[in-house]
Amino acid sequence: MMIKKSFYAILLGSFIFQACTQKNEMRFHTDDHSIIWGLASPVQLEQDTTTIHLTDFVVDAEKLIDSIGLPKNYFDFELSADKKLLKMWPISTKIPQLNILQIYHKKTNYSVLLKSSMKVKIELNFEGTGKEKLVQLKGEMNSWNQLNNPFQNEGNRWKNTLYLLPGRYEYLLVIDGKEITDPKEPETISNGMGGFNSVLKVGSPNPSKPEIYTASHEGKKIFIHYHGSVDSLIIFWENYQLLPEHYTQNNGIVTINPPHQVNNYKRSYYRIWAYNSDGISNDLLIPLDNGRILVNAKTIDRTEHHGNIIYNIMIDRFVDGNKENTKPLNLAEVLPKADYFGGDLEGITDKIVDNYFYQLGVNSLWISPIIRNPKGAWGQNIEPATKFSGYHGYWPISFTQIDERFGTPETFTKLINSAHVEKMNIYLDYVANHVHQDNPVYAQHPDWFTKLELPDGTLNLERWETHRLTTWFDKFLPTIDFSKPEVIETLTDSAVFWMKKYPIDGFRHDATKHIQTEFWQTLTYKLKTEVAIPENRQFYQIGETYGSPELINSYVSTGLLNAQFDFNIYDALVAALAIEGTGFKNLKLKLEQSLNTYGYHNLMGYITGNQDRPRFISLADASVKFNENTKLAGWTRKIEVLDTIAYQKLSMLTAFVATIPGIPVIFYGDEFGMPGANDPDCRRMMRFGKDLNPYEQQTLERSTKILDLRKHTMPLIFGTTKILIANEYHFVLMRQYFDEIAILVLNNNADAQTITFEIPKDFAGYPIKSNFNSNVSTEQNTITINIKGNYFDILTK
Repeated sequence: MMIKKSFYAILLGSFIFQACTQKNEMRFHTDDHSIIWGLASPVQLEQDTTTIHLTDFVVDAEKLIDSIGLPKNYFDFELSADKKLLKMWPISTKIPQLNILQIYHKKTNYSVLLKSSMKVKIELNFEGTGKEKLVQLKGEMNSWNQLNNPFQNEGNRWKNTLYLLPGRYEYLLVIDGKEITDPKEPETISNGMGGFNSVLKVGSPNPSKPEIYTASHEGKKIFIHYHGSVDSLIIFWENYQLLPEHYTQNNGIVTINPPHQVNNYKRSYYRIWAYNSDGISNDLLIPLDNGRILVNAKTIDRTEHHGNIIYNIMIDRFVDGNKENTKPLNLAEVLPKADYFGGDLEGITDKIVDNYFYQLGVNSLWISPIIRNPKGAWGQNIEPATKFSGYHGYWPISFTQIDERFGTPETFTKLINSAHVEKMNIYLDYVANHVHQDNPVYAQHPDWFTKLELPDGTLNLERWETHRLTTWFDKFLPTIDFSKPEVIETLTDSAVFWMKKYPIDGFRHDATKHIQTEFWQTLTYKLKTEVAIPENRQFYQIGETYGSPELINSYVSTGLLNAQFDFNIYDALVAALAIEGTGFKNLKLKLEQSLNTYGYHNLMGYITGNQDRPRFISLADASVKFNENTKLAGWTRKIEVLDTIAYQKLSMLTAFVATIPGIPVIFYGDEFGMPGANDPDCRRMMRFGKDLNPYEQQTLERSTKILDLRKHTMPLIFGTTKILIANEYHFVLMRQYFDEIAILVLNNNADAQTITFEIPKDFAGYPIKSNFNSNVSTEQNTITINIKGNYFDILTK
């Protein structure tokens, strides 16, 4: 049942609100019992009706929400009788870029930022010959699913109308089943596999939207500067919008006088946005330490996610700490690379105790699934002929039992406790999308799974985009049907089991986009209500989705996941560094698109590599070709580093993911340059110490220094981000946090280069030093760096 609102107006800053019940005095709460857990993420509004699950923000919405408020002149809405569901829609064509949803509880109002839809109407046209029967679109704008957004035939002209966010989209046309680039779009880009995609640009290339940045602070007073015109400025402390009495705005300078409540918190945050008619500014995230600006990164706790540096471990391929549970299949039909190697939980614990991770500089471990897997051989590779063991952990035959080849409940608990002693997080890889056919649930509840055979008689196998929510990964891996409420309840309970039984700190979720958002919403709600709130325990969830930024972001919010991996950035970065002639222009555009989509202080994961791709170092030195079968390459020849320059290029990649906003994710072995083709060759046994050659040891030392800078440099954690140069060979990016700056410089030219660039005049005269042995000079706000070929530097104050 939905109830219509009864109107009244409340004046708040520049907004007029309408709400459901009696007027509340607007003020901050006076104790630590906020009804919103954590910082409420902004809500991206749709062009028409937007549905907001208020339980994403207030878990006991029916009891705790008195009423809600929206800008009266811009929106109409309906609120469900139980106050769990809000539907809102625009009633004006002149809606500001940013608005506020107010949630009222007693005499306190909580604020949630609303971002108006920025989608632009785009028309694509294809001039045919009259013989075409079907013209389709396949690209980033529809997650490469040619069944979405079909062209309409108007004689010889085919027309497609799209609504897209500003950005740059790669795509192809599919003419009667044949893929081609768009003959009307001259710009193309390498697809990394020997072919090319067309490029569609949406929106202004240089919008004059505002830029805001932290300038200085005196005691608890903060000064914010901005460039460009500003229609309105919005400042949150925690989940409360500051009233004008707490800040002044004059000549591009904003002075924030904190409310007295900031003194009650060990850690709290300001969040700041601005906008004008051209768009929304970058956002600011400013951490406070007992009300004062946080200036010492060493005080950031492991539970504060922005300080995360994640290390990705495939258990079986890391360290064998207990020979007694080493049980390879030793079957003729399974080649050695596809069998168990013997890595286990005890081996990881040994390396925690040995301080390997501490010395490397990571503070979070993502470990592959530990769930029980089948004991036999499954699947079938054609060339060479081999079956596979379940060494990777992604074929669950149980939802709650640990595989004996990896360890026991006792060894897992010891691993977690050892990590926590060393101030490290443990994130468990959780598989919800599918089970192995030997899982008892498949026999007990066959109706809980999607059908392998489609209505046309073909198999629903690996149809990642066209049948995203139902496709099977293999014939022996039934996909779970999450359209059934009882299935969601059962599977979310099994995930919560791991958080309740073991003191883990969160999950990496496999195959996220293949599962309905209702599952993730239910899981996050249960984690909040059954673990986080009762135990005052933080958790972090990161998902795996290949697709457009819009699809990826549809799984990231307060009520869903904290983050996903941004594979689009990784692909652009790999191409820029390893494909000659690519340059950094596309990487710049992709990074800007990601920041505008996920936020300038997002928690997205930025990888150096992963278990489903060739090792970057082997692409960089061309020992693995982009246009070959990269899995076959690992089976048919020994992949080793052919050109030692690739070690430097790997360090360039590591430096990039460690200096942009988001969370760096180091794939095991990438810290020193382990080579490999695609899986299983990219999943070799880990090596340490004396088993590293001199180039690998140097790369490890560089990685350690890069991660140390990331861990202890405030601009690299909470700073603003500005790209200063992105051309064929050079990329320069600046991060700034009050009076500290950090600057990434990449030189992808084989020769040493002199690069000159300007930083904003506000930072003229800053003393700048090189951390990787380049020669640096400064004159006013101009910096000149002499940097060797295929190398990088991170400059700091």
